[in-house]
Amino acid sequence: MSNANGAPAAGDDIGRKRALLRLWLTLTVNIGSVTFFFYQFIWAKTFAADNCRFTGCALGPVLSALTSLVFAAGVALLIAILLQNRGRYRQVFRFSRARVIGAAVLAALAPVVIYSGLPWILLPGLIFGAAVIFSTGSVFEAIPMLIVVPLIATAVAYPISCLLVSGLRKRLGRFAGFTLIWWSAYCLVLMLYGLRDAKL
Repeated sequence: MSNANGAPAAGDDIGRKRALLRLWLTLTVNIGSVTFFFYQFIWAKTFAADNCRFTGCALGPVLSALTSLVFAAGVALLIAILLQNRGRYRQVFRFSRARVIGAAVLAALAPVVIYSGLPWILLPGLIFGAAVIFSTGSVFEAIPMLIVVPLIATAVAYPISCLLVSGLRKRLGRFAGFTLIWWSAYCLVLMLYGLRDAKL
């Protein structure tokens, strides 16, 4: 009796995973194509060609195609989960410890700027910035940086965490999803600000 009851549930779960995979792949291709053409024909023209240290330089065609695809994969995953959970958004975005922890991790590790391909992530950047401010004696100016900015970053990351936790049931899948979102954010920052050179 338990086998009979468990079979449809397992079949539904497999069907849900396949549907999510198909939707994710379709969205990735479409969003990636639009992002690549927008970057190549519009956004890349806003960068200076000879100042990669301060304003960044545009990515080449091959690198911009790769970053567009990775960026699109992360965005497509979130959209696919959102579409698959229509009608149950109250459960998806409900408050839970796992969602808050995931949001805090995403916020702390978010890439803010990229020099020579290496990301500067939010948490160490905040600590470094606060240390510099403390060294000048401006203690009260460091408090908003250490409190307000992490709270805002966590609030922004919370919906992303909710979608990953509710849409990906297994821990390995969630870890892969969080990793993909991180690389997607990395590629977004790289495309927005260009590739900067950290050499003097």
